[in-house]
Amino acid sequence: MRTSIETSIKRVNREGLSADINHHRVFMIGFSWGGSVVAEMIARGMVGGVNQSSALLIAPTTALVAKVALQEDAALKIAKLGMAANPRKITIVHGKHD
Repeated sequence: MRTSIETSIKRVNREGLSADINHHRVFMIGFSWGGSVVAEMIARGMVGGVNQSSALLIAPTTALVAKVALQEDAALKIAKLGMAANPRKITIVHGKHD
């Protein structure tokens, strides 16, 4: 699981999806597994900051990924970073019982 997250992040970076492409902001949307990948990128400071891509996470599977990978939930890492300081950059949509 950890290898899959790392591979996914490398692929996003290799394809330039998290960068400022030709001075146009990239808006990342992650659903389920993709939401977990983008959440990890946010937790690492790669997305959501000043001059970085904005993100929409829809039902990210961060808790399940953390449990299987035996690591801290990316959503908890994001909260610890205080990403709420710039709430317009990151939006998370998730059901209460999902």
